[in-house]
Amino acid sequence: MPNHVTHRVVVTGPSDAIAGFKAAFFFEKTERDFDGTEHRYTQFDFNVLIPMPDLLRQTESSSSLTHGLLVLGRTDIVSDFGTATSLHDEVARFLSYD
Repeated sequence: MPNHVTHRVVVTGPSDAIAGFKAAFFFEKTERDFDGTEHRYTQFDFNVLIPMPDLLRQTESSSSLTHGLLVLGRTDIVSDFGTATSLHDEVARFLSYD
């Protein structure tokens, strides 16, 4: 399940303080579409404000991890990474999708 989050940040104060805030926390980013079209946008970097702890940065939590744990028979720790209880149940769940 994606973890998409949108924040609305309102900064008020003297114009020089706002400019300093923008310089410290915002950066320009460019991405290309599949057809090569470039899109530029400004992104707020929360890691400058509050750095992500290394423990979280090194965490992997996805269906690939869950499936790997199930294949390895590690049902004892699968619940830490998802809701799957057995490999058979996960396969049945995927096959039930239209």
